[in-house]
Amino acid sequence: MPSRSIAVIIAAFNSASTIDRAVRSALAESEVRECIVVDDASDDTTIASALRADDGTKRLKVIQLSENRGPASARNAALDACTSDYVCVLDADDYFIPGRLRRLLERVTDDDLLADDIIIVPEDQLNAFTTALNGNIVGGMPPSAGIKLELSDFIRSNIPRRGRPRAETGFLKPIMKRDFIERTKLRYDSVLRLGEDYAFYARALMAGAKFRIVGACGYIAVERSNSLSSRHSIADLSELANFDSACIANENLNDDQRAAFREHLRATKKNIAFRRALSARSADGLLAGIATAAKHPSSLGYMISEALYARYRKIRIGMENREGRDKLDSIRLLIGEAGLR
Repeated sequence: MPSRSIAVIIAAFNSASTIDRAVRSALAESEVRECIVVDDASDDTTIASALRADDGTKRLKVIQLSENRGPASARNAALDACTSDYVCVLDADDYFIPGRLRRLLERVTDDDLLADDIIIVPEDQLNAFTTALNGNIVGGMPPSAGIKLELSDFIRSNIPRRGRPRAETGFLKPIMKRDFIERTKLRYDSVLRLGEDYAFYARALMAGAKFRIVGACGYIAVERSNSLSSRHSIADLSELANFDSACIANENLNDDQRAAFREHLRATKKNIAFRRALSARSADGLLAGIATAAKHPSSLGYMISEALYARYRKIRIGMENREGRDKLDSIRLLIGEAGLR
């Protein structure tokens, strides 16, 4: 296999507690020529923590932004600075199992983007997972032909479905040919603070990228209850809806691709309506929440389903007695029978 260098780019904001693990895992990969950390104007010790992980090989570069611009702008700053053959994004919360990048490179054919299935581990189970892993789960995995992603399938796979946390293909972290990125002038949409990966991959596919997914090679996504993606705002969702709307207007799309973007847009608008109802209820009470919800009749089914599911989770977590189990069963039945998703 010819030598192929990789730049790992890490956008970080107030990530002092995890950034050193991410950097160490990147620098442990012999294929990494550059590990570029872009600090998005953190107000904690993120930079110091990243520098403590430096292994002295002069591959670590830390860029500090003067103002918080969001992960898209931070990643663009890293793209502008890197020189390697491939680019790979690593979230500051996450890390690589040793050998992940070698396993990916072994599977590269003519791919512009090659992703492996991510391994999602809840933060409170990370120690147990690491002990159980013991280097054996991923290392012996045989090569796989993988799945070729087409634009329509990619867009539809990013419509959230309950019970599938962080499983949308927009969360994948492929290795990407820097030549393709530069030739097509691809950059992350700096307006987006939610779905920036989804938008980047969608634009890559619209530009003709060959995008393939293979089995897990060792990207560990640490699921945290306080992650930025779990705190997205109505404004963030609205910008994502604007992206879909702009794509729908692209005259180069075929009918199925345009239909897929419309489906994703509808799902996003339902989420926006639900969050507006929740915001109204929080600010002005239940009646205000109901009145706000009533303004979006096409989203009522989604909102009722989400409210029921939130109640279901609260009871499941907080009540273990017989009364709680009875309520769980009744709400589960409501969700199943309503068919509102």
